[in-house]
Amino acid sequence: MTDDVEYPRDQLAFKHFFCGESGTVDPDNDDDFAKLRSKMYKLVSSLARAYADLKPAFDDVGYSKEQQDKYNRIVKDYMDMKDEIGLSSGDFIDLKQYDSAMRHLIDNYISASDSEKLGDMENFTLLAYIQKKQTEEAKNGDSDSEKKHTKAQQNVAETIENNIRRKIIEKTPVNPKYYQNMSELFQTLIDERKEEVASYKEMLEKYAELVTQVEEPENSDLHPASIRTSLALCALYDNFDQNEEYALALHQAVLSTKQDHFRGDLIKERQIKGGIYRVVQKFKSELERTEQMAIVETIYKVVKEQAEY
Repeated sequence: MTDDVEYPRDQLAFKHFFCGESGTVDPDNDDDFAKLRSKMYKLVSSLARAYADLKPAFDDVGYSKEQQDKYNRIVKDYMDMKDEIGLSSGDFIDLKQYDSAMRHLIDNYISASDSEKLGDMENFTLLAYIQKKQTEEAKNGDSDSEKKHTKAQQNVAETIENNIRRKIIEKTPVNPKYYQNMSELFQTLIDERKEEVASYKEMLEKYAELVTQVEEPENSDLHPASIRTSLALCALYDNFDQNEEYALALHQAVLSTKQDHFRGDLIKERQIKGGIYRVVQKFKSELERTEQMAIVETIYKVVKEQAEY
């Protein structure tokens, strides 16, 4: 599977092979990379289970000390690769629970080595992970004038970028306009990182600021104070004219007409759309009815993505 990984076949090369190059936006290729990673995860997990089953009997089946060391090293190398790719791609959340029992078996048989690790994100939010890296850089004496990024720093940067990108993609249906803006800002940061226009420390600060905006749009200065009280309000404001009064009226219309489990229930959905339509009639009175109805459908698509509704 990994014969085509480009030389020097280091962490960055494996990351590009399984995740694509950071900043490349191609949904079709993203799906291909996801399938490739899924196949790799299954193969490595199968290898690890077979190893865990046979390891206690290595001496009994006649493996020499050299052979045992070889298989110990091979399995650990593949496990490390799997963990790093899972971390870099943003798959680590799914893998953590899936592999817990198997990892316990491996830990019983393989001693820790001095292999290079990008970091452990299992107990960190993405923002906390970036802040942890900022602290590490401060301890290492990173200077704002040092703009040439090391290979290790590029590895960490791409890990952060892949995870930011995943978050933006996941959140886009909830607030398309807002996260489209975040995506454009994110691409600018990637371009700046590749051109090394800022030091690594400055780059981490920009990533931290972006993650805050991605995770907490309700705290963004882009929204009026009355809109920041609700993520749903933020979505209505951002996607429909950025009109405070209009957004508040739509929000109230949904709250006053929605019923439990309305998604997929045509009667309950029509009640909400009726409430939205009355607001659209008031604020878009100059439009034809067919145009108003089209706006209602567009608004409802955003409404049904809001968890608070």
